[in-house]
Amino acid sequence: MVSVRQLELDLGDAFEDAAYVPEEANILELWQQFEGVMMELPWREQLRLGGEVLAQLADICEAKSEILWDDWQDVHNTNGPVLDGVRW
Repeated sequence: MVSVRQLELDLGDAFEDAAYVPEEANILELWQQFEGVMMELPWREQLRLGGEVLAQLADICEAKSEILWDDWQDVHNTNGPVLDGVRW
């Protein structure tokens, strides 16, 4: 059986890496990395850790979407760059 503490440490490491470069994070891969292992845990721990995993994945999705949205806006900006609120 997997150690809950070790799984929490592994979760922390994986999500720390993903949060560092969220635009490159593979959300499905992160979920699958822990889904199978969590099934070996007691029901209560599955729910607790599953909630933590989903919350972390949501944070990474939010950060990823903000970065991708900013990148998209930069590429499709027809007005030129904005510096200190002044368009050039």
